[in-house]
Amino acid sequence: MIESEIDMVNKAVKIYKKQGFLVTTEVPFLHRSIDLVCKNAEELISIEFKLSNWKRAIKQAESHLLGSNKVYICILKPKKGISPLLKSEIENSPIGLLFFDPDEETIEEIKPAEISKKIWAVGKYWLNKSFEERINAV
Repeated sequence: MIESEIDMVNKAVKIYKKQGFLVTTEVPFLHRSIDLVCKNAEELISIEFKLSNWKRAIKQAESHLLGSNKVYICILKPKKGISPLLKSEIENSPIGLLFFDPDEETIEEIKPAEISKKIWAVGKYWLNKSFEERINAV
């Protein structure tokens, strides 16, 4: 059962580790922290999780584009499907959309994230450094 955002993040960590990613949580970046960062080869993937308020998730995730190759938001799978407003917002964004299914404890990619065109060399360096420090501290 998912009672908090942390529950969702912790289940996602297990899912991505099973897929062979290096994964860590609460990675410091630009005076905030990214809920979950995965690394596959040299690609950094950031995911912002929200139980509700997907608009806030998109706003937070926008800054992740400065350091991540790909950026996603992950929300609980809506029982009635994707809302027209969310569909419109996400279609016009480089940010990808993931649905977390609490019954199946799976993550489904609804819209693939685009490769970030906003990536900043210094931002990527900072995020990679923070990621490596979190991985090595655990």
